[in-house]
Amino acid sequence: QCGSKEEESMSSESKSEDSTYTYVSR
Repeated sequence: QCGSKEEESMSSESKSEDSTYTYVSR
């Protein structure tokens, strides 16, 4: 599931709840 979210996290950095894989966007 994180594989699909890592792509969205790059576009949606406002998702603080996704801090689990938010590092991917950094």
